[in-house]
Amino acid sequence: MIGNDIIDLNYASLKSNTSRKGWLEKLFIEKEIATINNSINRDQTIWLFWSQKEAVYKAHQRRFQFEPIFNPQAYIVNDNTVTIDSYKYITESSINDDYIHTIAYQKNVLQKDKIRVFLNIKEFNFLDQIALKHTYSRDELSILKNKLGIPDICLKNKPLPFCYSSSHHGSYNAFIYI
Repeated sequence: MIGNDIIDLNYASLKSNTSRKGWLEKLFIEKEIATINNSINRDQTIWLFWSQKEAVYKAHQRRFQFEPIFNPQAYIVNDNTVTIDSYKYITESSINDDYIHTIAYQKNVLQKDKIRVFLNIKEFNFLDQIALKHTYSRDELSILKNKLGIPDICLKNKPLPFCYSSSHHGSYNAFIYI
């Protein structure tokens, strides 16, 4: 399973008061907070960890099809791995001045090179790319959410056998699939 998350760093700095008392403690465990507080770029580290947790949440939810319940402290970040219960996911993040984008996957289940990443394109352009790559009729493609709110790429309203994840934040969006 795969998941992804994108953080618009400018939007995050406007909308989140990361210095507010108790804010970090709601999202991160002590070890993560220590890493954040000792980092050269505190805000970037906060949003990197958040992006890793969110990407893994999406992959884990898709894998187990559970009701949406997000407990950020249950997702433990350790460099570029995140563990939830006994499940370990690999994360890879791209960081620039504008955004952080993270993909998450299980190493033993998936070859990373098969993940196709689309950054900063509109949903209809993403579906154009799917139609072109797989010779589907573009008019018959859509993205629909299942009863748990997990999005699927659909042909004639029926889910295709792609593993898919989308993310939107501020001015940025990202789509990945295999």
